[in-house]
Amino acid sequence: MSLLRDKYISFLQLKGFTKATVRNYIQSIKQFQDWFEKSPVHVTRETAHRYLDYLKNDKKLAPRTMNIHIWRGQPAPMPEMLD
Repeated sequence: MSLLRDKYISFLQLKGFTKATVRNYIQSIKQFQDWFEKSPVHVTRETAHRYLDYLKNDKKLAPRTMNIHIWRGQPAPMPEMLD
């Protein structure tokens, strides 16, 4: 497990998310990372837009399902967590 992932899991747990929710958030991030082929740390606005395009046009996801994929990764780790 990466240090960033460990910190993110700890952050979610401190926020009171259940184990199932944490697992689902991590799975959504993993799916994004598999598509992106880089660490999520390197995401740009353009990358996020391309991923949304991929979810909509290639995966044929409905807008509501796309929102689930996007929001599972929220709240994003705070900068102070990454130090």
